[in-house]
Amino acid sequence: MVGLEKTDGGFRVRTPADEYEARHVVLALGTQGNPRRLGAPGEDLPHVATRLVDPDEFQDLDILVVGAGDSALEVAISLASHNRVGLVVRGAEILKAKESLEREILGLAARGQMKIHFSSSVARVERDAAELKTPAGLVRVPAQHIILKLGATPPRALLEGIGVQFAGSGASPSPCSPTATSRACRGST
Repeated sequence: MVGLEKTDGGFRVRTPADEYEARHVVLALGTQGNPRRLGAPGEDLPHVATRLVDPDEFQDLDILVVGAGDSALEVAISLASHNRVGLVVRGAEILKAKESLEREILGLAARGQMKIHFSSSVARVERDAAELKTPAGLVRVPAQHIILKLGATPPRALLEGIGVQFAGSGASPSPCSPTATSRACRGST
């Protein structure tokens, strides 16, 4: 869908190929098709992915997981027992994940089963490594596989273009709702 207009009898839905008339329209828009990217050179190399299908396919490898939400922590945990895993966290601490996942990740790091790169970002991706921008400067780490768990970009422009109004003026709708339990959302609703 590239456009939606209200008509006297319902709606006109525009797609790249055609237009359709409909009495009712249900918007079921997911964001998994729009994963956020690094914006770093080399991010399009074949060993960089946004999804992990089967953690058992990865054995005895250097793997870098980028992100600090539930999905990133779950991926890092699932890979840690059979691989050398690094977790790249943009902030100085993990704020957006479930407390149980955060405890497990910090426990793995304390036992030397995972390396967490806090206050860091990926500056460049290479064939078997990544260059991280850290508080100590640029650091090159081995990375035979890199898994990006940076969230996704909602189709806000499309939705606003068809008349959907958002409560906030930010770049994307707030992930916090009146029933949100994430520490990042408490008190912000």
